[in-house]
Formats: sequence, structure tokens, C-alpha cells
Amino acid sequence: MSVDLRSPAPVPTAPAEDLDRDHVLREIWLVVRRELVSTMATRGFVLGTVVMVAALAAFVFVQAPTGSSGPTVVIAGESGSSAAAEEDVQQAFSAAGLPAQVRVEDDAAAAATAVRSGEADAAVVATVDGDLQVVVLHTLDDAVEEPLRDVVRQRALETVLTQNGLDPGAVDEEVSVQALEVVQLEPLGAMASLRLSMGLIACILIYVSLILYGVGLAQSVVEEKSSRVVEILLSTIRPWQLLIGKVVGAGICGLVQLGLLAGCGLVGAAVSGSLRLPTSVLTTVGWAFVWYLLGFLLFATLIAAAASTVSRQEEVAAVFQPMVLFMGAPFLTGILLAGNDPEGTLFEVLSMVPVFSPIMMPIRAGLGTVPLWQSLLALVLTGLTIAVVALGAGRVYANSVLRSGGRIAFVEALGIRR
Repeated sequence: MSVDLRSPAPVPTAPAEDLDRDHVLREIWLVVRRELVSTMATRGFVLGTVVMVAALAAFVFVQAPTGSSGPTVVIAGESGSSAAAEEDVQQAFSAAGLPAQVRVEDDAAAAATAVRSGEADAAVVATVDGDLQVVVLHTLDDAVEEPLRDVVRQRALETVLTQNGLDPGAVDEEVSVQALEVVQLEPLGAMASLRLSMGLIACILIYVSLILYGVGLAQSVVEEKSSRVVEILLSTIRPWQLLIGKVVGAGICGLVQLGLLAGCGLVGAAVSGSLRLPTSVLTTVGWAFVWYLLGFLLFATLIAAAASTVSRQEEVAAVFQPMVLFMGAPFLTGILLAGNDPEGTLFEVLSMVPVFSPIMMPIRAGLGTVPLWQSLLALVLTGLTIAVVALGAGRVYANSVLRSGGRIAFVEALGIRR
């Protein structure tokens, strides 16, 4: 019997740094999953999301067309003139982009009866001479008056042309070839106003979500600290890992809720026909999600670190109010500049400053005025700022979260000796 004395084949092992990285990521993911379950599985989150989605759906469908064909106008006349008047009125309302119901009554009395009973908003009476009279119950709505005025002007013009021996059809053909040339010095596009509105809506949603989930994050940090749960958690995980996990988890919860609202709003608008959205709206929504997540990582990291310096829920407001002001400054600046000069140099420069980027960049994305290089530069600068803030916030969190009692001074939490 022979014995193989050769060494067994070595078992391949992963480098130590890979094992450490995988272990760190796994621990952070456990914290993230814990935050997701503890937040999204609660009755408050579910009911709040359902209420917001229902309110948004109701708003969208209330703004949708109700199926009404607009004002009702009746035509009455003699000697067959009502047929020509009916065609003129229908064309005038179509040119104005206002759907209207136009029908013919037997005589002027029947038309007046329709107006008096509320079946019609106005009656157009065509006389034998071809003149038109408008009969209303009380007052004539401006939206109805303007198309009818156009009809009267056109009829008067045709009468004058006929009396002077000219063919109204030939004159109309000659005039119709004349076009108005419009030169735009600073064209914004036909959908600029709608795009700006979409960007502002994204900006407002981001700010409101940052406030709501920032408060929840601060309260969660203080609750874990006061109940000493954090001591159990830190026995198996490092403080900075716990901080990052809590911030990312809260950010994903807000992102999910924003996604549901945005999706329901877009689908509702498309189905109901209440809003004609440009194709660029999807780009705006995508950038809004990106900047929301980056903005939440930036501001929520500071919020969590600040909350770790207090030990009671009553003290959360004292540390959260400065953060509200800190986040409110870029929000108010962005709203003011977007309303006054959304394409100005100041708005462009500030949108690439990391503190302002999460609020201002969605507005510029909605307008479609952001060059790709500026978006990439803002992303890089904001990412670097988040990394620096995370290092300082992690140090504050580690030095404060296990200490109870009164509020810890910021300099002391940073570990700076005076």
C-alpha cells in the first residue's frame, strides 16, 4: 500500500480586503433592511401613502375633461341664412380651440326659449339682411363672446365686399396666403411653462420629503439612543455603518413613496387626458429621483449626526430647526430664481454648488437647459461633498450616540480638544 505524501491542493481564498468589504456591505445592508421593514411595514406609512395617492388621483381626475362639449349656441334665422351662420359659428369656435355645441332652431322665438330655459348659453339670430344678433339671458361669457365677434366681423366684411362688387371668396383666398413671420430672440419652446412647472413640482416634492423623512430619521436616532437599543446594535456593528444604513434606508423609503406618487400622477394624467405632458417629463422625473437620493444622503447624514447629540425626543426640535433653515435656504433661492430668471447665470452657477444642486438641478432638468457636462460636474461635486460630510458626521455620531444626559456640544462631539 502506497501513501501519497504530496500536499493537498490549496483551496482558493478571497483576499482579506474583499472579505472585509463584503462583510461591511452585508452589515450595512442589514441596517438598511431593518429601516425599510420598520418604516414601510407600519400602518402610518401605508395609510399615508394610500391617502396621498388617492388625493393625487382625485386632483388629476377632477382636472380632467368632464366630457362636456363646451358652451351651447343655437342658431335661428330666415330664408336659409341660419345654415350659413351655423357653419360660420362652428368654424369660429373650432379656430378658438373651444369645443361648442351648435344647433339650429326653427325661428328666433324658439332660440330665445332655449336660452331662457338654460338649454343654451347664447342664441345667434340671423336676419334677412344677413346681420347677426346674439341673445343671452343675463351676460355673455368672454370665452363665448370672442368667437361670435369674429363671426360678426367676418359677416360684415363679406357684406361690404359684396356691395362693392368684389368676390368674398377670392379676397379671402388672397388674404390667407399672407403669413405672420415671428422671430424669437430668446426662444424657450412651446412647452417651457409646463416644463418649468414640472421642475418646480419636483423641487417642492423633494424638499417636503426631505423634511418629513428627516424628522423621522432624527426621532429614530434619539429613540434608539434613549432606549439603549443602539448599545446592542453597536456590539456587532460600527457606528458609521449604523449611521449610513439608517440614512440609506430612510432615503429608499422616501424614494419609494415619491416613485408611487410620480407614477400615479403620470398615469392618471395620461389616462384622464387632464394634462398634455412633453416627452421630456420622463427625463425630469428620472433626474428628480437621482437628486432626491443625493440630497437626502447629504442632508439626512447631518440630521442623524445632530440628533445623536441629544437624548430626549423633546430636544429633537432644537437640533432639527437649524437643519430646516439650512435646507430652506437653497429651496427658497431656487424658487425665487426660477420664477424670475430660470436661465440666468446666477441660477446656473448655484445649481452646481453641492448644497444647492439637489434643489435647483431638477428645475433646470425640467426646463431642459442643463448641458450634460454640468450635470456630471454637479454629480461629482455633490458626491465628494457627501463623502466629506459622512466622515465628519460619522465621527460625531460615534462620539455621541452612546452618551446620555444633556446635549453634547458640537466641538466635543467632533472630538476636538479645547
